[in-house]
Amino acid sequence: MFKSIQWKLVIIFIIVAIALVMPVGLVLNNRVEAIFYERFVAGIESGFRNWRVTEGSYSLDEMLYDLRDDMNATFLFSLDEYKTYTIIDKSNINNIPHSSDGLFNSNKSRFISEILASRNLIAVLGGAQEGKESRIISSGAERYFDYARLVRLADGEFIIYFRYSSAAWSSLTEAFSNAILLSVALALLIATISGYLLARTITDPIKTLMNTADRIANGDLDQVVEPKSDDEIGKLTDASNRMAKALKANLEEITSEKNKQENILNYSQDAIISYNMKGEVILTNPAAADKLGDELAYAPFDAFAAHFGMRGRTALGILESGELDKWDLTVEYNERALEIYCSVFSDIAGKPGGIIAVVRDVTEQQKLDNLRREFVANVSHELRTPLTSIISYSESLMDGGIEDRETAERFLNVIHSEADRMAKLVSELLQLSRFDSNRVRWSFCRADAVMIVKNCIERLQMNAREKAQTLTYYVFGVAPDVWADIDKLTQVFLNVIGNAIKYTPDGGSITVYISRMYDELHVKVSDTGIGVPQEDIPRLTERFFRVDKARSREMGGTGLGLSIANEIIEVHQGAMNISSELGKGTDVLIRLPIEVEAGYAGAKGGGAA
Repeated sequence: MFKSIQWKLVIIFIIVAIALVMPVGLVLNNRVEAIFYERFVAGIESGFRNWRVTEGSYSLDEMLYDLRDDMNATFLFSLDEYKTYTIIDKSNINNIPHSSDGLFNSNKSRFISEILASRNLIAVLGGAQEGKESRIISSGAERYFDYARLVRLADGEFIIYFRYSSAAWSSLTEAFSNAILLSVALALLIATISGYLLARTITDPIKTLMNTADRIANGDLDQVVEPKSDDEIGKLTDASNRMAKALKANLEEITSEKNKQENILNYSQDAIISYNMKGEVILTNPAAADKLGDELAYAPFDAFAAHFGMRGRTALGILESGELDKWDLTVEYNERALEIYCSVFSDIAGKPGGIIAVVRDVTEQQKLDNLRREFVANVSHELRTPLTSIISYSESLMDGGIEDRETAERFLNVIHSEADRMAKLVSELLQLSRFDSNRVRWSFCRADAVMIVKNCIERLQMNAREKAQTLTYYVFGVAPDVWADIDKLTQVFLNVIGNAIKYTPDGGSITVYISRMYDELHVKVSDTGIGVPQEDIPRLTERFFRVDKARSREMGGTGLGLSIANEIIEVHQGAMNISSELGKGTDVLIRLPIEVEAGYAGAKGGGAA
């Protein structure tokens, strides 16, 4: 409702009425407070003028008797139930010989805390003769004025501190506020009625034009609105009539061209969207809805551009400024990589006529490019390290190191170790390449998984003893046979158990548990090693991923072992689950189906090549 011009005008009238009445009320209330403060200060100053204590001959006791016991304070300073006075020792703020303030008698510490917030009191404590700044002080629900005056007695310097509660004039200001609220209510009523009547003289013709425009938009181009005035609204009516005639004249040509374009675009695999000068969609093809969804495929250019990172740009602004001739952008959308090409096209007169956007799905191409770049970078890095070592040690031998037999043997051992590492890396790369191209030769048969695990443990037992580790295995119940490639499965267990030995400190333990769980054989390798951070666990089977690259290289790791093992397990229609806690150890659970021979021919890499 409040989006219409009619109600906006009414709101403007209301705002003006409030803006006129409210300041008057604030001025009145402030003036009332100022008058009461002036009377308050005048009464106190008059009392000091008539009080002989200013001669400086009084003692504190005499002043207390004069003000408190003889009740002269009430007459001198025009005190009443709203005005209080307090006598304060200037040299010791906590020394208050007398106070007529109720808060002092009920809560002295709070009273002292409140008066210390007074600028007037602070001014006198700082050396001024008096403090009479006109300022309302608020403390909880209480509001008051204050005044402070220095008095020199025979006993020393004392401050008489006065407070004037706002309760003295609150009834008057409340009456003013009620009158102001009543005035505001009347002003709002008058503004609403007058604003509504005035707005109708403007909005009724606009509503007529809106209804006519809706009918024209629905295809009824014979609509004609009779102008009722010569002002801007009348001119708008004339413009609307001319627009209807122009639209009717061009409708057949536009429809024909649109049909031709749609027939061509329907067979395009790329999403194509055409926008007019206003950024509205004038043409799109089925591929656009398929790749982007209906909401975005039919959205205005401004929304389209904002969605893909061109926030702040509008079609009209781009077309008028000529800012955009061609625009290429690659974005991620719904887990797909899209290339977006935008260009301004011209109308018959050579002027910008709109924008055309072409969206091409390059997800697969980008994945292949990323994999290729990442693979080349990783392989180059992994090969460069051992090659650098081999070259360095070879140059040292050539420079005379071969004369020292002990040094030469040590260098040759390093060269041999690095060469062996490269050979292992190349072998694993070739194996992964065969997995990717389905050229792995498989030999599935009925296999005793317990025997395979036992053989692997025997082969690795020496490595565990070198690190004083305990390597054991346990079989729970009867472990059934599995349908597997024995060599490949052996490779998996050697890798997993070997990793457990590598990354378990000296004196640790590695335990292998074998059991049947429903229709699966579970082989769990648990160690008390260094563990893996939780955020790195999902990446352990990625190619070349290592948690600690430097340490892995020192132990001969390539970052491909678990990736190969995972590929083998997937071909066996199994799964590998890894759990770990940093500093406490790692559990690797390998799940294999029990003797499921059917279906392996169609598995990844199935058969022989």
